[in-house]
Amino acid sequence: MATGWSSVDPLRRRIFIGAVVIIVVLLGIVAFAGLGGGDEPDEPRASARAGQQQPAAQSPAAPGGGATPPPTGIEHDDRQSVGPVPSGPQSLPPRYTAPPVAPMSEADLTAASGRAMSFLEVFANGRWNDTAEKQIAAISPFVSKDSLDSVLARYQRVRPVMDRHEIITYQVTEARWALIGETQVVLTVAGNRTVASDGVAPKPGRMGFTLTLVKQANVWMVTAVRDPGEGDVGNGNR
Repeated sequence: MATGWSSVDPLRRRIFIGAVVIIVVLLGIVAFAGLGGGDEPDEPRASARAGQQQPAAQSPAAPGGGATPPPTGIEHDDRQSVGPVPSGPQSLPPRYTAPPVAPMSEADLTAASGRAMSFLEVFANGRWNDTAEKQIAAISPFVSKDSLDSVLARYQRVRPVMDRHEIITYQVTEARWALIGETQVVLTVAGNRTVASDGVAPKPGRMGFTLTLVKQANVWMVTAVRDPGEGDVGNGNR
């Protein structure tokens, strides 16, 4: 017996098959998009992660992280903070309470103080085995010829004692102008004096000098060496 299904069976079968084919194609497209197309976003993400990590490797560590920051273009000089402090008398310029009188200038005072400090280097320091000839030859260039005998007499009071093998070192710690004239200056200094000898511990002490200098032929010459307590600081040799 014929039925309604039988009369339209070929048509329905074709529609059914076509629908199945379309569904299969759509499923294939969806599957391809899920498998093949899903890998494409991973590459940009990986590149983004690499890009984020690269600046971190190139940038310097933060302060305190242990890494040295790159130079800023300003060179820092440590020599001023870690260099040794000058130990000689030349490191201490004299002071004065009033400006120099004319025609004395700052250049004149600088030259006079430098001459005085150089003189003290050879006058107040010495060794027991320095010969008299050697000391006279070292002191003479700083002293006026008319005053050499009196200055050498003063040196006999402070020179090292040969029998004790003394070594004397002197360092100026204070200096001031006692008198500033037109062609004459008087400089008073005080400093640390250490006397070392064989078998005896070094003996530190304080000692001062008052130096009178006169400008002769554009050169400052020592004309007198006295104790700071002595009243007369002039010399009469002008």
